[in-house]
Formats: sequence, structure tokens, C-alpha cells
Amino acid sequence: KGVHLKAFEEVVADLLPTVRPSFHQLPHVPDTIQNDNWPFDELPSAARVSGKAPGQLSGKRALRKEGQLRSLLRCIVAMIPQKEAEHDRKITIVDFCGGTGWLSIPLALILPHCEVIIVDLKAASLNYVHKKAIQCSKDETQSIDIGDVYDKGKHVTQHDLTKRQCKGIPNLYTFHGSIETFNEDFDIGCALHACGEASDIVLRKCGEHR
Repeated sequence: KGVHLKAFEEVVADLLPTVRPSFHQLPHVPDTIQNDNWPFDELPSAARVSGKAPGQLSGKRALRKEGQLRSLLRCIVAMIPQKEAEHDRKITIVDFCGGTGWLSIPLALILPHCEVIIVDLKAASLNYVHKKAIQCSKDETQSIDIGDVYDKGKHVTQHDLTKRQCKGIPNLYTFHGSIETFNEDFDIGCALHACGEASDIVLRKCGEHR
């Protein structure tokens, strides 16, 4: 009362009394996750949040980002049936609006039996993913040379709609295109870095693939 609401907030406020929420309990976190620093203390330097390389963070920002990523990583790992992941078939996880692989690179490294696909509009971000993947495979500590990654002459709307395998992490792929143009089958979809209408589009896409 007394708070000025925006138009969309007024719609939500009107709908809330009629909504009956439902909750689903996630499976228990696997025993392999044993410490509070998981999984970053086990990852190559290029896959970590904290560091001095271009794009990496430090201090409180790094800690907050690690906590955000860790929460979603734990949820995804808990949803993977271990028998399927190791023996029967390859589970496909799609990281919509995955950017430079903050979530997907650690995910591909800790789940080598799963296929992880990053979907993003920006070619420069996906090129950076491929560079980071190569560096992860070498476990190098020097900074990534990103001078040839960003092509300022390429517009964001020019999407090649191709799926590329990362040389350094063979179960990690990138798809340069919009959420709507990604039409492959998948088992788990996530969108940690999607916002606004993109979140709704991802929910719709996941619903179509249930």
C-alpha cells in the first residue's frame, strides 16, 4: 500500500491471488560434491571465475558469481541419473544465452558423459568459449589472447546457425543463433544469464521439448 507499481507489476499483483504454486523437490545432491568450493577448486584456471585473465573476476564479485554458478550446477548435477550419464545414452544439456561459458564450461568438465551446448547470439562470445576450452585442455595459466576474437565489423544479427565442437573439451558445443532457431532435441535446458523476454522464450522452448 502506498507503493507505486509499474504496469507489469500491477498485472502480477492482480494475478497472484489466483495462482496456486506447485513445488517439485530436486534429487539429493550427489555425494561427489563434498566441499563448499566445489567445483572451482578442481577446475583448470581458464574455467574458474576468480583470476586475472580477461573476463575473470576478483574479490567479492568473484565469490558472488561462484555462489550463483554453484547453486545451478548442483541442481543440474542432481538431475542427471548417474546410470544414464555413464552407460546408456548421452544426456544433452543446453545453456541458452550462455555467453562466454561461465556455466557451460564447468558443466562440461564435471559431466564428461553429457553433451553441453551453448546457444548465444554473439559470435565473439562463442569464439571466446572455444579459446577458453583449448586453454582448459592445456591447463595453462597465462592470459587468453582475445585480440582476434572480437570482430567489430560483424553485426549481432548475422547468425550462421551452426553447431561447433570445442577442440579442448569434446563434449562442449556452441550454437550461434537465437533461442527460437535452435531446434535440436535436449534433456535439460537452463538460462542463468537470460533476462526479460528471453527467459519466457527459454521456458517455452523447454516446455516444447518435455
